[in-house]
Amino acid sequence: MRVCRFSILVLWFALPAILAAQLRCDVTCTPDTSSSTYTNGTFQARPTPPNTRALSSPFAAPAEQDASSSSVTVGSATFNYAIPILSLPGRNGLAVNLALYYNSRVWTIDNANSRASFNADRDFPSYGFRLGYGQIEVSNSVYLLTEPDGSKRAFTAGLSTDSSYISWSSSTLTLKRKNGEIWLYQRVGTTAFYLPAKITDTNGNFLAITYHTEANFPNQAINTITDTIGRVVTFNYDANAKLTSISATTPGVSGSKTYATFSWAQVALNYNYSLAVADTSASGTLINVLSNCLYANQTDYSFSYGSLCQRSRSIRLRRPPVHLRLSRKPNHSAARLLPIRTANLHVGDAIRLP
Repeated sequence: MRVCRFSILVLWFALPAILAAQLRCDVTCTPDTSSSTYTNGTFQARPTPPNTRALSSPFAAPAEQDASSSSVTVGSATFNYAIPILSLPGRNGLAVNLALYYNSRVWTIDNANSRASFNADRDFPSYGFRLGYGQIEVSNSVYLLTEPDGSKRAFTAGLSTDSSYISWSSSTLTLKRKNGEIWLYQRVGTTAFYLPAKITDTNGNFLAITYHTEANFPNQAINTITDTIGRVVTFNYDANAKLTSISATTPGVSGSKTYATFSWAQVALNYNYSLAVADTSASGTLINVLSNCLYANQTDYSFSYGSLCQRSRSIRLRRPPVHLRLSRKPNHSAARLLPIRTANLHVGDAIRLP
């Protein structure tokens, strides 16, 4: 069995003041959109270069990207890692492609107001991870698109401001991309969030997406994805609305295939930050985190979380270091990666900052 493990140190940053937290909690906790510190600071800070995530933004040029699907985003000096879940080829290239994207920028830094907020990007299924088709959020008439990989794009007068040539209509709830795809969105109840319900290409091929609407589920909790061919991808959850597996059925084929199974754990959210912390659970709070992603062939990724012991170096860098350990049985080897400086990463390499 091939085993891939990487440890994610995501949680530690230091505060002389903790502002009154306004949170929305289900499986994870996020700032409440009614919070004045969120709507007047954090929301505006999310798409800025210091808070860039993933690689599809002009602020996100990768540093020394290699073939291992990992890289460092220059704008925010954060670590990216993509874990493929499934790929079902479609007609004319409109495939069902799902990947679990990780980015270490789990704290949003509002430099204008000297504040930090945890999970302001509303990750799903767990902190630091993105899985699905993203969302659009509106605040003070400004629309902000979160892409499937976590990239963020703001819109002015219905046009993306980052030269990605994406247009958005708030009247028809449609987003048009440069390749001709049209994404139709639906509003989540009376909230400020919109989720893609149907993706259609220029030939009429489509993906239809449904979501869980139960009160204890995250807004982005996908229920099913159905493609033009009739294949149905199902996201399965436990009684506490935690994602447990992803499976798919094909017309004319009996039964379903499970592509990935997920395990969960709890860790303490510990931080000690020089900025004021807004709309964040108290330090020491136990939070739900992904601990494992297991493929049907028994290959798996294991995620572990730990503290930096409040070292001055980590506070000065103002970003959570990430430790990556890759191993193969029977000969275990390890690689340790800290953001800002990186190199092509292979099993057996050791990368350390001085």
